[in-house]
Amino acid sequence: MKKTFVIIGAVILLTLLVVVIKNSHIGENQDIKSFENKIIRDETAVSVGSSGSVQTGQAGSYQSSPFTVNGGNYYFKPNIIKVKQGDKVAIKFINDDGMHNFIIDEFNVGTQIIKGGAEETISFVADKKGSFEYYCSVGQHRQKGMKGTLIVE
Repeated sequence: MKKTFVIIGAVILLTLLVVVIKNSHIGENQDIKSFENKIIRDETAVSVGSSGSVQTGQAGSYQSSPFTVNGGNYYFKPNIIKVKQGDKVAIKFINDDGMHNFIIDEFNVGTQIIKGGAEETISFVADKKGSFEYYCSVGQHRQKGMKGTLIVE
């Protein structure tokens, strides 16, 4: 009797494992790296108040201004930056791999398209409140998720 429960339990566990694997987003059309990049994109935020104090957002590691934003195939980390209106903002964009740039249309700033391993810094005054998208303008990178949000409070 005890042996039967063990076998039934093992069958149930294997069935659940198969269901979880089939329902995961890691399939033939999506490799593990892009899945990890989605996790990175969805769970990072950083902000610095006008006094220079660091305020943490969702998850991830946080740094003080100037901000460092890493980008790669198809992510920005962090993907949320918060500042106060009137702050002078400096963002150092580090390209982890591929060919990318970093653009914020509403503040008329952006980097050149740079290759993996290169970096470029932009700076501007956050003179208007709101949420502003930053993105990579190369090919379809923006549509594939290479974007983030600058929040000016």
